[in-house]
Amino acid sequence: MTMNRPKPAERVFFSPRQRQVLELFREALPVKEIATRLGTSISSVYFHQAAMCGQIGIENDRGKLIKWACDHSECVDRGIAVRGIDKKVA
Repeated sequence: MTMNRPKPAERVFFSPRQRQVLELFREALPVKEIATRLGTSISSVYFHQAAMCGQIGIENDRGKLIKWACDHSECVDRGIAVRGIDKKVA
């Protein structure tokens, strides 16, 4: 009988643009305002949101991403995320 072992945590890195989007999310700006400030489309902002959620292994939800970012601000500030830990985000 084999036991299911948890995968080891792996580091993932946010791109500079992902960090910009995440920082503006943390400021509670609307998506339209984020797109305007970054000179990009609303679709691009949502794309970066989905990519970051996938990288850290959480559901694609802005509120959950913001909570994760606030709980892990030291990682976000350096552009590093750790996949495989703290996946439960209320």
